[in-house]
Amino acid sequence: MTNVLVPIITGLEADQAFIDKLKEYDKIVLLFVADSNDNIKTGSIGARIKKAEATIEGMKKKLKTKNVVDYLEWGSWEDKARNIFKKDECKDIIVRDKRASKLFEDIKKANVYVYS
Repeated sequence: MTNVLVPIITGLEADQAFIDKLKEYDKIVLLFVADSNDNIKTGSIGARIKKAEATIEGMKKKLKTKNVVDYLEWGSWEDKARNIFKKDECKDIIVRDKRASKLFEDIKKANVYVYS
């Protein structure tokens, strides 16, 4: 069984070509983190969470035949991704933004791919 962690960062993750790539995996783990280290005004955090929720729901509808798990978390991207990667026994991490891939490079045993 091959599981993949998909960080929801750009909002572009709901793109159909990206969804088609994810269908190769047995289990898809969607993760959004409201990062406590980000310098964001309190009022805009709720808007970011709503956007992430909409992206996740759109992806789940498109992946309706797949095993999809989602997490909306508060904390550090690095810590949350590392813990969920391990908990859900993921093998790969796929991100839409090359800059974002650096967040996940320190996760041991992870194959980090950038899909653009």
